[in-house]
Amino acid sequence: MVWLSPPHCGPNWKGDLSHSFIASSPARKRLLNCMSYRRPHEPALQFINSVPDTTWVMATDGFWAGLSAEEQREAIAGQTLDTCSTEDDATFMLLRTRELSCEK
Repeated sequence: MVWLSPPHCGPNWKGDLSHSFIASSPARKRLLNCMSYRRPHEPALQFINSVPDTTWVMATDGFWAGLSAEEQREAIAGQTLDTCSTEDDATFMLLRTRELSCEK
């Protein structure tokens, strides 16, 4: 798995720590930035070039930190977490790009 964006959590406030390092830190549960109507915030934006027929994985820390790489691959291939066990909330979403057509 090649994760393209850094985790947004307390230990990674500089954005330079690896997923594997953060996975072993109990402080990963402390959010770095959250949405709140009480105080303004700026969303984190990251632009990534894509090509058609690419599958992207959006996942919670319970997915990338709580499951082994093999369990992650199996969950993605089967499109389910039914066979994975973790005490954390593990959630993922698959996004697939497609080629845009300009035909009328």
